[in-house]
Amino acid sequence: MKNEKLLIYGNGHFAEYVAYVFENDTKYELMGFCIEKDFYSGKTNDGRPVYIFEEILKETTFKDYKLFIAVGNNLIRKKIFEKAKFAGYSFANYISSKANYWPNIKLGQNIFIDEGCTIQPFVTILNNNILFASNIAHHTLINSHSLISVCTTGGNVTIGEESFIGMNTTIKQNVIIGRRNVIGMGCIIESNTPNDAVYSQKGTVKRDLSYSQVTSHFLK
Repeated sequence: MKNEKLLIYGNGHFAEYVAYVFENDTKYELMGFCIEKDFYSGKTNDGRPVYIFEEILKETTFKDYKLFIAVGNNLIRKKIFEKAKFAGYSFANYISSKANYWPNIKLGQNIFIDEGCTIQPFVTILNNNILFASNIAHHTLINSHSLISVCTTGGNVTIGEESFIGMNTTIKQNVIIGRRNVIGMGCIIESNTPNDAVYSQKGTVKRDLSYSQVTSHFLK
């Protein structure tokens, strides 16, 4: 039985995904979407109403709804979170029923943990974080307004706020990731990083070989 009302901020594919899992894997009843006035088209989203964000902040009608901010960009998500919190909104969390985690996990507000995550004991995830398909080891702290995508951490890692950790990144145990870091796809981080740092791996190189050359010479 659905027993709480939900409003989702966002109008992209991530918002569509978030709506699907909330509807099919939680007790929330999705009442509609909202978006800032500059991005408002007046159209419905899958038959549900789309409201102007600036207007719902002033309306008492919506105050008994929980809000989830379905935006991947950390800075935009932080801005919307702070405006909505100041206006008195409370936020929904989503932890997939298919995720693996322990009951002593500590969570802030507006948390999204998808079906691919495995989270060990003594993990703290502060406000407004999104985790996709990541393996988070014991005693890890993820500070607010970050996005972690297909990442593996060792134990006792700290991730600074407003950071982005890209696919197939590995972070060694006891490492501290600074604030506002961007760790690109495939990076291996073995020591502490400063604030406002950007890391990347060299991209995949195209070989001067054809498919037929490889299959005839190397895949016999």
